[in-house]
Amino acid sequence: MINSITQIESLAPAQEVRALEYFIRKTAPALGGFFDVYFWTVQVPQLSQNDAAVRFALIAVASVHEQMETIRNILIGRTRADKDAIGAKQLLGFNQYNSAVGRIAAQICSGTRPVEVTLACCILFICFDFLRGNFTTALLHLRSSLRIAKALQEYAITTSMHSIFKENIFRTFEHLSFQLTATHKPSLGSKLDFPSWEAQQADDREFLDLSSANRSLDSLSRVIFTFAMRSGQLHQPSLPSEIRADLEEERRRLLNALLLWDLNSRPSLLET
Repeated sequence: MINSITQIESLAPAQEVRALEYFIRKTAPALGGFFDVYFWTVQVPQLSQNDAAVRFALIAVASVHEQMETIRNILIGRTRADKDAIGAKQLLGFNQYNSAVGRIAAQICSGTRPVEVTLACCILFICFDFLRGNFTTALLHLRSSLRIAKALQEYAITTSMHSIFKENIFRTFEHLSFQLTATHKPSLGSKLDFPSWEAQQADDREFLDLSSANRSLDSLSRVIFTFAMRSGQLHQPSLPSEIRADLEEERRRLLNALLLWDLNSRPSLLET
């Protein structure tokens, strides 16, 4: 990863290089969970070498992350306040964010923008807005990006298109979609519509490997989380009987799906 920074140093101002280094040392490990570490620490930085929009977005996220960490350290007394330094990080973040958006818009209009690379930028935009506390904008980005990601995933399935990068993008959006689920408030006026656990994951076949089992559990966990959120939001004494019936039917379906996952995953777990 040091080589990645070295290749960019001759082209980028010192402030941007510092932000790239901060992303790799601090931001990427913070963003990466158990399943996302490779995506954040390797794939996104590598992509930023060849794609200016990704690099701009990456620098924007690193800048706002460092700004938030600096403010936190000031509040707990670890460092002295430096308004100029904080302002410089904020300005760099906004400038890089705007540059990324402008570059993507131009490439989309010209038809030269790969969808999966655009989605990588969208993920960075979502992180940028969440770090800034701009949750409304972040959720708007997330909703739009999820529609694009779903279309790309369906295309990948029908065309047998596969890559580790695309797979990690899909999984990152799976994790981000938890945030969207938490903001959803279902209406009592219509039949409940729960997301489905993908058909290819719900049959009676064993998983090919532990990675497949993990992906399946990710998907199933999202559906269970959605059910828990919605059933909690709808919990009230005057709940219509048809809604109660929907909740009970979904509870049983998810319990069976979880038992099926446990059965299918045992051979993969025994091999590790």
